[in-house]
Amino acid sequence: MKIFAKILLPIIAFTSTSLASGITIKPTGRFDFSSGFINNKGDKAHNKVSVNRDRFGFMSQGKFILNIKHELENNISYGAQISLHTSSRSDRSTPSHLFFESEAGKWEFGSDKSVMTKMKITGYSNASATGGMWDAWVAPDIRDKKIQYVTNAGNFLDTKTRNVDKIEYSRKISYYTPKIAGFQLGVSYVPDTVNGGSGPVRDDAPDYHVSKLVKGYAFDIKDGVALGLTKEHILNDIASIKLSVLSEFGKVAVKTPTKKEFADAIAETPTNPLIDPKSTKFKKLSTYNIGAELKYGKFAISGCYADFRKSLTGSNPLIDPSDRKKSYLYNVGAKYSFEKISMSGHYFYSNNKKNIVEATTFGVDYKLAPGIMPYAEVTAFRAKGAYKVADGLVGSNRSTKYASDNHHGGLFLVGMKLEF
Repeated sequence: MKIFAKILLPIIAFTSTSLASGITIKPTGRFDFSSGFINNKGDKAHNKVSVNRDRFGFMSQGKFILNIKHELENNISYGAQISLHTSSRSDRSTPSHLFFESEAGKWEFGSDKSVMTKMKITGYSNASATGGMWDAWVAPDIRDKKIQYVTNAGNFLDTKTRNVDKIEYSRKISYYTPKIAGFQLGVSYVPDTVNGGSGPVRDDAPDYHVSKLVKGYAFDIKDGVALGLTKEHILNDIASIKLSVLSEFGKVAVKTPTKKEFADAIAETPTNPLIDPKSTKFKKLSTYNIGAELKYGKFAISGCYADFRKSLTGSNPLIDPSDRKKSYLYNVGAKYSFEKISMSGHYFYSNNKKNIVEATTFGVDYKLAPGIMPYAEVTAFRAKGAYKVADGLVGSNRSTKYASDNHHGGLFLVGMKLEF
């Protein structure tokens, strides 16, 4: 730590400095502290913010980024972005990467987000306050992870297959073309979503699967590819429109249940034995996202529709019943900025294999001083899904084999951001 401080502190002393060699080092950072009040009417246990505190608690997260860039002749440059991140509750991202940029486009090598995340437009693309961070506080699933809801527009290659104990995203290579007549194309390649870039090879991959009917399944993506296309058109001095179309696909790598897990699962369903996991086939990753954004003066509106199709669903009806394979979401938001104040409202809807989440958020922030912004945000949410209560689930026979899960609640946040 002492060695780290000796290296880091002299760099922080320069807000933005250009060295004699032509290398520019620019440090930036952010710290966000918020207090939240949760009221989940579905289950009192899910109102806990910490072990000994219900409903009310604090969250904080900070990030420090060094942007190092060396500019050469003929509009050629290269450098690196190095990020350090700490969080008390939500480790969303710490992108670090090398980059090479010229008139032919930009290459990125490292753990930055894929083009799917960086190029897509969502309803939260224009947002005040936290910009859709309500799900960092709220856990809509009140059935001990028997249901998996989708609570944000995160994609598979960046978020849905990321190990929770790994802050960084998987390593990847991305390329962005230069903008030509408002068009830009991007592509990312991820050899393995478990490829964290450090430490030994791991097999405790994260599990992303809605039907928690069989324990032990976990999923990763091999040879993952994300493609993105955006088109921006300037209408006049105060108005512009932007469209985005993105897709991701890849091979699924499935970690099947152990012999003990499989034996336990059979014991739980004696009247309808499970199919051997090794004979169950799973669909490849295949998703798309369409978004649009309109800006007019101080007003902005944006939205998106994302379809996960049948990605990672199994052929065994006891794992994924025939009527519970499709997943999609959409959200829309609007923001108005006036001098130092901005206000926004957003609506989010997801249907993840017939497990539904709705969330409506209103936020406001105020630029108190350069780099300091207090904010407030309120979110009302509703979750409606189903979880297995009996064995023998086949096809669409949900009425007798599933118990309903229908609850709602709210979250109120007050916080302060510091940026430099």
